[in-house]
Amino acid sequence: MFGIQITGHSLGGALASLAAAKIVHSKAIPQERIKLVTFGQPRTGDSGFASGMASSLSFYNYRVTRARDLVVHVPPRVFQDYAHYRTEIFYDNDMKPGAKWIRCVGGDEDKNSKTRFLYVRVAAFSNFFPKHNGKFETSIYHVSDHTNYFDRVVSEYGRKGCYSG
Repeated sequence: MFGIQITGHSLGGALASLAAAKIVHSKAIPQERIKLVTFGQPRTGDSGFASGMASSLSFYNYRVTRARDLVVHVPPRVFQDYAHYRTEIFYDNDMKPGAKWIRCVGGDEDKNSKTRFLYVRVAAFSNFFPKHNGKFETSIYHVSDHTNYFDRVVSEYGRKGCYSG
């Protein structure tokens, strides 16, 4: 019997998780033969979806996130119960070879998860970014933390046929 590896970045990560959920639900491939790894994935479903992902893809299921990647914080949890599923691999650094990471197993509720920190600070969409001296302070998030993973510009990696070098 064969297995399948599913991956994606950003919206592609959200679609990859939905595809994995569909494959598991269809019983076309046993869950233990599915490997799901996403990068910079936004919250894709509600807490029911997160719980279902945790139970139906319990073997090899990882969301890789980077320190100040804004996309992993949207949509905010205060809207419609959006939630991340576990397990998050969180890099609070530049992600260069040998960089340290933290394994967060509690989804948005894990004490090590960066997404949990933001959830506490979000009261409404207009307050999505923290304020400093009455102005929205967005400098804690950087587009480059979303577009660069493992010392690679993600879009360039794809354009080059996904080869290293």
